Amino acid sequence: MWMAVQSATETLFGLPARAVSRARDAIGWHAGAAVTGQRAAHAPGRITRESAWGWPGGEVISLRMPIARLIPGDGELAQSLYERRFGAKLAAEDWRLGWLKHFAATGKILHTIYALDVLDRMAHSDRMPLDSHGASKALLALSWDGPELLQQAGQSASANLFTLATRLARMVYGSRPVTANDALLRAASLVSATLAFRGLESIQKSSVDSFCRSLQDVIRSDGSHRSDRADELLRLTLVVLPITAAMIETSDTVPEDLRLAVDRMLPALRAMTLGDGGLTCLHKGGPHREAVKAVLDAAGLNPVPAEPYVYAPDAEIASLRQATTALVIDCAANAFEISHGAYRLCLVETLSPRRMPTTLTDHMASPEGSVIRLGNELGTRKTIFLAASGSDLRCEENVEAEEELRIMVPDSAEVEIDKSAPGLRLCTSDGAHWQLTQRGGTVSIANKTIIIIPASVPGRINWALKKV
Repeated sequence: MWMAVQSATETLFGLPARAVSRARDAIGWHAGAAVTGQRAAHAPGRITRESAWGWPGGEVISLRMPIARLIPGDGELAQSLYERRFGAKLAAEDWRLGWLKHFAATGKILHTIYALDVLDRMAHSDRMPLDSHGASKALLALSWDGPELLQQAGQSASANLFTLATRLARMVYGSRPVTANDALLRAASLVSATLAFRGLESIQKSSVDSFCRSLQDVIRSDGSHRSDRADELLRLTLVVLPITAAMIETSDTVPEDLRLAVDRMLPALRAMTLGDGGLTCLHKGGPHREAVKAVLDAAGLNPVPAEPYVYAPDAEIASLRQATTALVIDCAANAFEISHGAYRLCLVETLSPRRMPTTLTDHMASPEGSVIRLGNELGTRKTIFLAASGSDLRCEENVEAEEELRIMVPDSAEVEIDKSAPGLRLCTSDGAHWQLTQRGGTVSIANKTIIIIPASVPGRINWALKKV
C-alpha cells in the first residue's frame, strides 16, 4: 500500500521517495489515531514553553477567512504553481504544506493519514525543520491552504493547524531578513497570516507597513522588478494580488503604497507577454502561460494590450505590437523576441564581448507601421520596423568587430532552406511560413540557431522576416 502512496507522490508532485519513507516510519501501525481525530500524547510543557516565548502576536485561535486563491490548480499543477509563487525548485521540507491539502483532497484514506500525521508532527516537533526563509514560505502556504485543508481533513486537524500557524508566525516575526527579497517574503507571510487567522491582529499594522516598504525596495517606478526578470515579477504578483484581494474582502483599508505598486506591476507584466499569452523568454525563464492568464484575468486586463507600443524605461524594456505580431525588446541585453498569434517565431541576440547596452532613442508610429531605434554613445545601433499588418518585420543592425547576430528558433517552429527563393524559411506548427532574408553578412545554421556574421567590419546587417 505504501508503494502506491510513494508512486502517487512521485507522479503527481515530483517529491523524493525519502519523504514518503520517513512518513511511513513515523506513522507505523498506530496511524489510525489520526483518522479518528485522536492524537498521541506529547511531552508535557511543550505548548506552555512555546506560549511563554513572549511576542505581540498572541495565539491563532480560529479562521478569519481563506485567502483568495487566484489559481485554483489541481494536484498535477501543485508543484509548478508553488514554484512560481515562491521560487524555483523548493525542497520538500519547505513547500510540503502546499501539497498537503492535495493529499487530503484525493479522498484516499492513506493519503489523509499521511497528511494529518505530517501536520501533527510539524505542529509539535521540538525541532522545526525550517530556517527563517523556509518558515516564511511555509507560513504563506499555510495562510492560503490551511482553511482548505481543514475543510477536507476535518476539524480534528484544527488544533494542530492553529498551533503550527502560531509557531511559524513567531519564527518569522523574530527573524532578521538579510536581502530585500527575504524582507518582502517575511512581510508577505505575516500579512497573509493576519488576514487568514484570528489572534494575530496586533501585528497586522506593523506587518502591512513592512510589506509596503519592502515592495518599494523591490519594485521600480515603472512597475518592473529590480532583477529585470519577467518571471520574478510574476512570482511577486502572485503573492501581492491575493493579499490585496483579501484586504478588500475583509473590509480592511488597502494602503496607498500597495495600491500604487499593483497599478504599476500589472501593466509592466502585460508589456512583457508575447502573443501566446506567456512571458518573454529573454532571460531564459519559462513562459508560465497559465499563471499569467490567471493574473491578468483577475485584474481584468487583456493579455495583448491595444496600445501598439509600451516602454518601461527603468527596466529598458520596450514592447511593440502590430495586429497579431508582438515584439518585446530588452535594450540592455541587445535582444528581442517575436511571436505571431499564439506561436513564437524567434529570439534575436546581438553577441559581442564588448557590445555596450543600448537604450531607446526614437519611436515613430504611422499608418504603415512602427519604427523603434536603439542606440548608445556610438550612435544608432539597431532599427526595427514592424508593419501595421504584423506580417513584415525588418531590422538594420550596425555591427562592430567580433559581433554576430543569432536568431534562435523555438521548438514549436522549424527552419528550412528555401530552394525556390533566397534565404531561409521558418515554419510554425500552425502551418504558417515566414521568409527570412538578409544582406551584409554570411549565414550558417547550427541546432536551430541561425548565425549571421557581418561581411565587413564595421558593417551593417539588414535582415527581414516576412509572412508568405
